[in-house]
Amino acid sequence: MVTRKQSQRMQPTVHLPHLLADWRAQCGQRSFRWVAFGSRNTELGWHSEGRHGWACWLSCIIRAVARSTGAALIDQYSWFLPWQQHDVAAYRPILRDPMHLKPVGNALMGTLAGRVCGLPDPEYPPDWGPAVPECLANMSRWATLPAPVSEEI
Repeated sequence: MVTRKQSQRMQPTVHLPHLLADWRAQCGQRSFRWVAFGSRNTELGWHSEGRHGWACWLSCIIRAVARSTGAALIDQYSWFLPWQQHDVAAYRPILRDPMHLKPVGNALMGTLAGRVCGLPDPEYPPDWGPAVPECLANMSRWATLPAPVSEEI
């Protein structure tokens, strides 16, 4: 038997509209800017009581708040995950190991974060060749990336 409390934990997005309404009521007209970097933290252990994927739930709230307020959002998962899921062969070269990026992968993250913040794309080391632009083109097949910013700031 699943209790109400357990079913609420299993489907956290059900309460998203209620949480957003509470947040809006408490914050009034104050201005906020949200910036979030992806993380798939999960509570694993005897104490977790089924709270797996809480970071995913929090990401849903952050995305919804950013959309509703027009705040800038650095959402690395929305750019990297579709690429990883659809084109593993092209994604694998940016990884040092299953969890860590090579410098080219870090450059991708930094480039996209910079675009969200209104910065032009950096100059990449000459020995990388077209690696970063090619990866950005690959990523854009699976996700809508932030547009490049003009060099004039």
